[in-house]
Amino acid sequence: MGLNKEWYQIIAPPIFGNKVVGETPAFDSKNIMGRTYDASLVELNDDFSKFYIKVKLKVYKIEGTKAYTNFVGHEIVRERVYRLVQRRSERVDVIKDVTLGDGSKIRFKVLIILLRNTSNSINTSVRKRTEELLGEWKSKTLDDTIKDIISGEMAKKLKSELRKIYPVGAVEIRKTELMKQPKAAAAKEATE
Repeated sequence: MGLNKEWYQIIAPPIFGNKVVGETPAFDSKNIMGRTYDASLVELNDDFSKFYIKVKLKVYKIEGTKAYTNFVGHEIVRERVYRLVQRRSERVDVIKDVTLGDGSKIRFKVLIILLRNTSNSINTSVRKRTEELLGEWKSKTLDDTIKDIISGEMAKKLKSELRKIYPVGAVEIRKTELMKQPKAAAAKEATE
């Protein structure tokens, strides 16, 4: 006699409209608590222009056969990075941790493509300016920051500012990682 698995629906966070992004089988709901799932942004927003973005979602609550998730990060697929980096261009990577207005801490990994090979001084000034610009998101909430990343507004702002230093081919927020949850979400999880 075997144990029967039950199917649980994976529900996206409210910022993505509480859509069902998949199903997973489990013997017990405890087995899927804390699991991380990848979802394509196409599934979440029906925006086919952002096909290269994967969103990471983590299960924090289960009600019946529904597993509710929180945003814990995003990443662009490697093929996108390979396509952006061209011969005779310069790749500049910036990693910056920012504590947002709602108490959450997020790590940004930004990819900047400069149109020509450059000197170290230009690369350093591009890095410093990028870190300053990322610091401007301190006053925003996690939801506002996620919207800016997903919509491309953050990359667009970075690109327009960095063009003042050197011609920029592309700017992508390559990866984000949620290091610390906002206080309200952490308190909500603790009570449930």
